[in-house]
Amino acid sequence: MPNGYSIESKTSVKYIGVTIDQCLFFELMARAIIKKSNARLKFLYRKQKFLNQYTRKLLVMSLVQCHFDYASSTWFNSLTQDLKHKLQVTQNRLIRFVLNRRPRSHIGKEEFIKLNWLPVASRVNQIILCRFLKINSKLPHPTQMTILHLL
Repeated sequence: MPNGYSIESKTSVKYIGVTIDQCLFFELMARAIIKKSNARLKFLYRKQKFLNQYTRKLLVMSLVQCHFDYASSTWFNSLTQDLKHKLQVTQNRLIRFVLNRRPRSHIGKEEFIKLNWLPVASRVNQIILCRFLKINSKLPHPTQMTILHLL
């Protein structure tokens, strides 16, 4: 008991939006993303008659896809194959919604190309590679960029 405070033991903790479990499997993080994505997609389906494809894509990217990307380089590679598959299935549902496809229609390479999206695992790899490129080329952080960097 340091300084008179007792330390409570927990199996997981949420820190800056990332749920970290005691074994660093990030299972809770993935399940939360899947649950949140499905809930938001359900809401969007109720409003779909008011939306065109461009608006559906914009809403999905801003309300759902951003959760797939947030700190994904930290948690994605620790997931089991089953959870990675469930994340991909969830992304396929998003694609069906954006393209106005039937619930069981096949999602293949053509659909990803049509939306200019990558599958979840490839998207995570792209995020990691972009980060390494920025580090390696010593590009300034976007908040440190000045007008001279943009010219």
